[in-house]
Amino acid sequence: MIVDNTAQITNNNTTTSKKENTGESSTSFEQELNQNKEIKEKEEQKIRSQQLYEDLMSVLRTGLTVGELELLAELLAKIEVLNAQKDRTAEMDAELNDMLKGLEEAVAALLKRLKGEAIIEAKDEKNSNLSKNADSANPFDFSQRIKDLKIAISEIQNIQPKTKSATSYSSDELQLIEEHKKLNKTTEETLLDSLIKTGVVPKGISYDQYKSLSIDDINELYPKETMPEENKKALSLYTRTQGSDDEILNKVLFNDALNSTDSDFEQSTAQRVDLLLFMWESFSKFEISFEKTNQYMKDNNITFSKDNLDEDMRIFSQIHSKMYAETVVPENQKRITADELFHSFEQTESYFDTIMDYTNYTTDSDYYKDSRKTIEYHTKIQNEYQKRVDENHK
Repeated sequence: MIVDNTAQITNNNTTTSKKENTGESSTSFEQELNQNKEIKEKEEQKIRSQQLYEDLMSVLRTGLTVGELELLAELLAKIEVLNAQKDRTAEMDAELNDMLKGLEEAVAALLKRLKGEAIIEAKDEKNSNLSKNADSANPFDFSQRIKDLKIAISEIQNIQPKTKSATSYSSDELQLIEEHKKLNKTTEETLLDSLIKTGVVPKGISYDQYKSLSIDDINELYPKETMPEENKKALSLYTRTQGSDDEILNKVLFNDALNSTDSDFEQSTAQRVDLLLFMWESFSKFEISFEKTNQYMKDNNITFSKDNLDEDMRIFSQIHSKMYAETVVPENQKRITADELFHSFEQTESYFDTIMDYTNYTTDSDYYKDSRKTIEYHTKIQNEYQKRVDENHK
């Protein structure tokens, strides 16, 4: 660069006499500086390459999120409403211009990402309709800019990652992408094909193998229409490898299903556990939104009349529906923990006791016997979990 060259010339003019005196030591110092510079540049290049690889893989795997598309459409709809107003002030026009400019930049960035242009030098950035309109002599020509945005958003909706042009990537990048895709595809196909060819039963698949499969794989391996019992068992085993972030809990539940005799009682008990694991995120969302509903009613002084139950329920349901739609479950609450599972066990046992207290069931009844067997099952799971936790700590 010019700045570097100028600095070097200046440095040469002011240190000539010193270099003559220092001789080899000066040369050695410069060599060390150059080596350090080369090492730093290599490290930075490695980081950039890694980031590029991760970005490419992310786009190939996920493309554009539904949330981004919905946000674009929502913003554009608001802008159209404002643009339709005939008695706009200069201040409103300026605000509209800022909103459009921001949206144009976002759409241009998304188009670049989807078309692969983000990884090449942006030499023709000003050539797009979006950029031209944003920088035009008459930036308040909103109708044409909105029209161009609609076209661009429509293009985004129709773009699929597989339509990326090969010329958007260097040969090394394309090779890297293809090798990654082939590796993943080969690994997945080899496992599923192997399981299909061997005709393995659900209990013959290992914990780690279930972790590598998907629900679609299970349904392909054991079609629900022709192999309903195998499908149900395989889905139960699969769910127990995914139900918690606690691997010890997952393995305890998996081994329990693996060693089950699959009697009617055991299947019934297993289904309750599987439902908890599979639906936990939905349960969490309902609980969070329920608390938010109560807080909203409290903050806004909304109370039940108690005279009209239907009206009270309508109001509560309306508020709760809104809160439920807006609720996003935190990552650490999407899967069940051991404490939460065992708490649900306690609630079930308390329910059994309540039924026994308020009904005519005796200790000889089937209900009582089944409830005791369920409590024994809960105790067995808890004891096995605690045993493995203690072993793990040792």
